[in-house]
Amino acid sequence: MEILVSIGMLVAVLAWVVSVYTRLFHLRNEVLGAWKQWVLATRSRNEQLGDFAEAFARVLPQGSPAPHRLRSLADDSEHRLREMAEPRWGASGESFMPGAEWLLQRALHESMDEAEHLPQMLAHPEFQQLCGLMSMALYQQEHRTRLFNRAAQEYNSALVTPGGRALASVFGFLPSGSLGAPSVTPPPHV
Repeated sequence: MEILVSIGMLVAVLAWVVSVYTRLFHLRNEVLGAWKQWVLATRSRNEQLGDFAEAFARVLPQGSPAPHRLRSLADDSEHRLREMAEPRWGASGESFMPGAEWLLQRALHESMDEAEHLPQMLAHPEFQQLCGLMSMALYQQEHRTRLFNRAAQEYNSALVTPGGRALASVFGFLPSGSLGAPSVTPPPHV
């Protein structure tokens, strides 16, 4: 009888380990999938940015640095995306945002606000259309950021459960960082 009880307890423990491991594995894959979607949305936005910056340069007063700054930040964002194959994993699960990406988002929002108030915008339907496309690209990228953060939060929450804590170090599950503004505010101009 004791052998059956021991076997039953062993089976229950193994089922629990498999269940917790499967949940953590599934949630980590959701984080990776959300990361890939964020990268795709960010790259799509960066591709559209070239046309937007060119049209913006035609509408702004001659010599305005904004279009060049947007192009430069988009190139830097692309460079950083190539370096980051996965989200940031680590012991703390802190918030991170590639600095170039954060600067680009800020510059894009400022440029979009400026564009909306330009009287010349009404005379350039192509620029109006590009502003609309850029707004859509920004929305998609911000939506993907929220989805990634939600997946990272769910995964990190599963890691702090008793089962998650017991198995995380054994199987190498590390917390995921979330996408957020850097803790130190970067300078306004690059």
